[in-house]
Amino acid sequence: MVAIENLTRLELQAMKVTGTEFGNLLEEPTVYGEHRVPTAVWTFSWMDEVGISPNILRGVMSSLVKKGLIGVEGKGNDETLYYTDEGRKICKILNGLDG
Repeated sequence: MVAIENLTRLELQAMKVTGTEFGNLLEEPTVYGEHRVPTAVWTFSWMDEVGISPNILRGVMSSLVKKGLIGVEGKGNDETLYYTDEGRKICKILNGLDG
């Protein structure tokens, strides 16, 4: 597990977002046979919730992907973002929802 103390202030701010008007990022993935499909939201809506300048937030997103906390799929207006199992755990801890 990624230790919370190893996340930057901006990464912590981003990972505290639980969802957007387009979905709840804390929902468990839907299982279809052997496939797990995470709940994803439009990246632009998550960026609005985070409240960090998009130019800076892109770097934060890249770091969170490398740390295995979020996943990003698609491009441009079709880009979506989801939390990995590890990312959901971190988000729950940051929001006091881990108990």
